[in-house]
Amino acid sequence: MPESFAALVAEIRKTYGFTQEALARHLGVTFSTVNAWEAGRAVPQPRHRYRLEQMAKSDDRDVSHRDVLLVDPKQRTRQATARVLLDAAQALGVHIVIHEEPDDVLALVKLGLLRPSLTVFHLTQQSTVREHLRRLTALPDAIGNIVLVDAHNDSNGTAQIAAPRIQTIAGPFGLAAAGAALRQIDTPNIGSSWGELVSA
Repeated sequence: MPESFAALVAEIRKTYGFTQEALARHLGVTFSTVNAWEAGRAVPQPRHRYRLEQMAKSDDRDVSHRDVLLVDPKQRTRQATARVLLDAAQALGVHIVIHEEPDDVLALVKLGLLRPSLTVFHLTQQSTVREHLRRLTALPDAIGNIVLVDAHNDSNGTAQIAAPRIQTIAGPFGLAAAGAALRQIDTPNIGSSWGELVSA
């Protein structure tokens, strides 16, 4: 492994055939952040160091994954949702990379940078999230599918902002909902094992 993170970033980009912009999108950071890492002007935060080190060690150079953004201020709910999505993705044979964001305002920035295939919003401050999603419906090419999870079963307000790429779920986000959300994204490698998992 290279001695510096600048060399590590350069090696990863060469190995994966990434531009700095492509690596930034893959990691959910800005182009200027990757540029600063590779120029030696900054070092990655611990979570990005870990991902860079994993990429450097990996023998699997297939980066045909789908990015999923989880937006929820509660860490426990984000972790539970991440586990459910990873279980569903494994059953479907889909490689996903999960990005977590506790702040719904910062999530909008991350949506523009990352352009995930799927975003799962847990509604806690509904008026704020509704306002953001009204703006997002005007940018259908910039985002993938969005799932609004209303744990309070108050689907009246969320139904008013429904759009073709926005789905609302009342109640908890379980395995069946995760599988359905993953099947709706543009994922050509999904197998037929999902029905067997749900019916088991």
